[in-house]
Amino acid sequence: MSKLKNIIQKIEEVHQIKVYGDYHPNDFVKGVRFLNKEDIRSVYLSPNILYLCDYDLIRDKNVYGLILCVNCMEPSKNFLSIQENIDLFEISNSIFEVLDQFENVERKKQLLFNVLHSGNCLTELLRNAYNSIENPIQILDSSYTILARFPLS
Repeated sequence: MSKLKNIIQKIEEVHQIKVYGDYHPNDFVKGVRFLNKEDIRSVYLSPNILYLCDYDLIRDKNVYGLILCVNCMEPSKNFLSIQENIDLFEISNSIFEVLDQFENVERKKQLLFNVLHSGNCLTELLRNAYNSIENPIQILDSSYTILARFPLS
């Protein structure tokens, strides 16, 4: 799962294109799917799934959901669009990179949460945090006394 704004920024940055359309930047996307004719028949698409398609597939169709169209010269308020005729697989690869980054961060957060709640000492928590962020880390109290640090040197 990742924020839609992060996905759009990645697409625009990697492919040097502009994504048009209205969206809420804090909407979450949990998956990607290529829109097909069966999806269009359902009218309302699955929430939190970003559907990718060529504009010709949904031209003059009433479909509601999170859709990103390529080869679309007529931006719409009903979906996101890219004017260029760019390969949908290239777009999907960029989206999967963002989703993978988010999943990696979530895994690291879960690991730290598990270490914290399994009764390990602060040094063990910091060791795991150090492995995640690859920077030295220390915990201080309100009088700036070092309670724990990792690495110790």
